[in-house]
Amino acid sequence: MNKIMKYFSQTRIQFILIALFLHTIVPFFSSGFLHPDEQYYVLDFTFEKLNMIVNYQKSWEYLEGIRSFALPMLFYFIARPIQALGCDNPHTLSLIFRIISSLFAFGCQLYFYHQVLKKYCFKNHHQLFLLLFLAWPLLLIHARTNSENWSTSFFLLALGLLLHDQNKYKAGMILATAFFIRFQTGFLFLPLLYFYRHNLKGLLKIGSGFLFFSLIFIYLDSSEYQKLMITPLNYLEVNIFEGKVNSFGTSSVFFYTYKTLTKLLPFWGIALIGSLLLTIKNVQKENIFRDFLILIMPFFIIHHLIGHKELRFLYPLLPFFIIIFAKIIENYKKPFFTVFMIGNFLAYPILFFPLYKPISIYQYIYNQNIKSIHTLSAQNPFEIKALLPPEIQIEQYRESQAARYLFIQNYAEYNMAKTIENCIPQKSTYPLWLIEKNPYGILSKSNIWVIFKCD
Repeated sequence: MNKIMKYFSQTRIQFILIALFLHTIVPFFSSGFLHPDEQYYVLDFTFEKLNMIVNYQKSWEYLEGIRSFALPMLFYFIARPIQALGCDNPHTLSLIFRIISSLFAFGCQLYFYHQVLKKYCFKNHHQLFLLLFLAWPLLLIHARTNSENWSTSFFLLALGLLLHDQNKYKAGMILATAFFIRFQTGFLFLPLLYFYRHNLKGLLKIGSGFLFFSLIFIYLDSSEYQKLMITPLNYLEVNIFEGKVNSFGTSSVFFYTYKTLTKLLPFWGIALIGSLLLTIKNVQKENIFRDFLILIMPFFIIHHLIGHKELRFLYPLLPFFIIIFAKIIENYKKPFFTVFMIGNFLAYPILFFPLYKPISIYQYIYNQNIKSIHTLSAQNPFEIKALLPPEIQIEQYRESQAARYLFIQNYAEYNMAKTIENCIPQKSTYPLWLIEKNPYGILSKSNIWVIFKCD
């Protein structure tokens, strides 16, 4: 206990408890996913391994062998004992995965934060803590079960070890874990060649640990694919050499700047871009600017050169940008920091709503154990089979049929459903009063998923 208290001596316990509280409760509210890949290529793989999906259709990425099973298998080993106790509700398991993801990210970032304080001089480490652990973008990302979050967490853990030349074998093994969870994290490893250019022995230790764990992950993937499979090489061949990644759309080199300024509101976008520019300007003044610039630039530049761009690809850089930002504003007057944090807190409502609104409809169908549901449109809108009851029947509604549950997804269908006798709306993605009133037509062009119950 004394060791733990000494470890936290530089940080107020109240701050840590507040950050821990937020990392615990946000996963309860911030359900769904930031990007469908989180569901289809992580959670679905996990649920399929748990025999929770009937007639699972393997994705093209699985067929091409470009996805590692590292993260799905991690969730599998978490879920297996829970399932053995009788819990096989995918929504409950998803919640548990989000909580564990958030707390693990919190722990890794807390460890990295203290290692940074030991190596670099900060006049106000409490200010750095608040920026790192109360930033709404990081709280949102930490509650995700995606590969970006888990890979970044492992990388911060490994980098924390390397900042003070601690166990390099262990650091290499953790780096391999980060890499197999998300291959693009490997771009963050490139600066290690520079930092260890005069320490070949240290680099060999890191490489040995990396190679050892890589062989374990190759064995794991080969076991799942039932043949020798080196998923990173397959990923490189299919997405880069064959250009598959560009088939999902390409963007200009200014894409990330635009998205950062328009998505990370109210002030985070400006702060992060400004921090990068000021870091370049001050690179020779303090070691932290030089070291962090060397660390992030290969990853940053390579992702700008790749045609297919998504803002989530740069999320692994967020902790480093925030640390740089905290260092830059140390000499600013206190009101500046206060105003910035107030702006940050104004965005907190984002953390307490589902990222994917239809997730509430899936939860209602599963919790009500609905076995049959009719839709007014010919197309089946329920694409996430893992979140539905296994034997559910979904078919288009006909006037001659008796429907127990009716699903609609736009206003035309909503008005049609209201004309059907004894059909009453039960669950919707927006409050029913808002759908009914629709002030100023604000929802007229929105997908308004509603479940009607018909007696």
